[in-house]
Amino acid sequence: MLHPSLPSQTGIRSTIAGLAAACILCGCSSRIYTTLSEAGAPLPADSVRLFTEDLPRPAASRKIGELTISSSSENADERNREAVDLAVRATAGIGGDALSVTEQNETATSNGTTYTLSADLLRIDGRDTSATMRFDPPLRLRSKHPAKVIRRMNDRQRNRLPRHLFYGSAGAGFVISDLYTIDGAPYDGSTAGIAYNAGYDYCFARGFTLGLRYACFRMKAELSIPHPIAPISSVLRCNIGTHYAAPEAGYSFRVGNKFMFSALAGIGYVNYFERMEGTRFSLDGFGTHGIVRATLLLSKRLDIGAEVGGYSSYFTSSALETADFDGHAGIKYVSIAMGLHLHF
Repeated sequence: MLHPSLPSQTGIRSTIAGLAAACILCGCSSRIYTTLSEAGAPLPADSVRLFTEDLPRPAASRKIGELTISSSSENADERNREAVDLAVRATAGIGGDALSVTEQNETATSNGTTYTLSADLLRIDGRDTSATMRFDPPLRLRSKHPAKVIRRMNDRQRNRLPRHLFYGSAGAGFVISDLYTIDGAPYDGSTAGIAYNAGYDYCFARGFTLGLRYACFRMKAELSIPHPIAPISSVLRCNIGTHYAAPEAGYSFRVGNKFMFSALAGIGYVNYFERMEGTRFSLDGFGTHGIVRATLLLSKRLDIGAEVGGYSSYFTSSALETADFDGHAGIKYVSIAMGLHLHF
């Protein structure tokens, strides 16, 4: 049987009395009806989790009561926000840590419009909150349709970007610029190699992203070296590649509660190297990169991501001791990589 008060515990009475006083001061009219099977020590309001038809309650939860709130106000946003806020605080006041909304209605009468919210009060054994969303008070709801209020709040929480993202990935790289041998002949060997990268991104609430990236590309080349006297040539195996480090900036966004997409670009330092038969040649320059990345959010901390990127490096012809490269030379490659991400 419903009754317009919570059980007779002193702390619970004071909680509901405080909520009622707040409503009077705000000029809103609200009524709270509850039935309880058990009660506990009050909890902070921001520890209450919300479940709706889109987020079913976990199996570990148990029902400790029912709650119905009716709220009347001239402003639709105030009605909806007040009812949800009161439901959350009332749940916390009786020691519940979850709220499962069962029904929402809006009734128009000659005295105004009343928004009614019915919910089950829950306690979660073991506090398993892997499929829930946390309220961040104060609640800021902007909807003229009461039936969509709670769902939209969950969508906003569900689409929140990870703030800190650490990543590492490895895959294949393919040189797309022209390569030449030491005698100026075009290189016609394999231009595929391995590519790997690592870095850190910081995502702001609106999607703007800043970060640091390290990338490396390596490939094996076989060069045909003509003999200076005899009409024969020898094959020289050479490892070539680049080290690249740069800041990056871009935009990230969530799609649903499982996917995040990012587009990033940057400019930084690049080091080109060649290694063969115990000798090493190295050259410094600058480079640019552009990345498109998709991330699958596997858990609260661990993700898996895939990216496609393009890297360009530039070196002055004076450093290369070549006079016919129009002032600069460089190497360009694309990479396809996959790896693990860690977010906080």
